[in-house]
Amino acid sequence: MKKVASALGPAIAGIALLVLGFLVLGGIVLECFREFGQAAPFAYATVVLAIVLPLGLVLCRRLKADAGAER
Repeated sequence: MKKVASALGPAIAGIALLVLGFLVLGGIVLECFREFGQAAPFAYATVVLAIVLPLGLVLCRRLKADAGAER
């Protein structure tokens, strides 16, 4: 249980940094494309990436850790 708790802190910090980075990137993309009226698809794609990518990375790490623990 201690291993899970000690690994959870850096994982949460990593997710927070990734989400923050994607939100900043999304804001930049949104401002750039707002001038041309084509902002919506890029904004939606950025939000989806900001949610899915960190969750996917964490899931892959957990699955890899679980597979290593079973051996």
